[in-house]
Amino acid sequence: MRHALFLLVASYLFQNARAGGSLNSIGAALRKRVLHPGYLATFTPAIFLLELAIAYMMEGYGWKRRLACLVIGGATFAVAIFAPFSMGILGNFTISSMNIFDVLDYVSGNRLLPVSEPVTATFLACIWGGDKALKETTTDGAITFAWASL
Repeated sequence: MRHALFLLVASYLFQNARAGGSLNSIGAALRKRVLHPGYLATFTPAIFLLELAIAYMMEGYGWKRRLACLVIGGATFAVAIFAPFSMGILGNFTISSMNIFDVLDYVSGNRLLPVSEPVTATFLACIWGGDKALKETTTDGAITFAWASL
């Protein structure tokens, strides 16, 4: 439903921009900048990852969607906003001789990523179970993989 709404709004803006409507400048700006395929390719995984955290808060803690979106989006924004500033107004601010962008890159690449891999493998093997993982990855046996029999 959300994807359909996004496409509907984008379509409306493009049609209005082509017809020379009142949203001409907004539609043109969106067409050239925001809805450019490069930007869409960048934002799609980010929105997907936010959706995972939002769904977890909704299902795990019973949060309303609006609250989950505000908290998760706000926390993400609060951490991420420093990355572009580290190349500009916060360029002289360093932590262990690294600017903020380098610190965020170091923490995510060298600390969080190596921890997430064994946690995911442990979850799949011990908590969720191999049978359920196999059933999910093979679409109830409709797709077969060479490793499925291992």
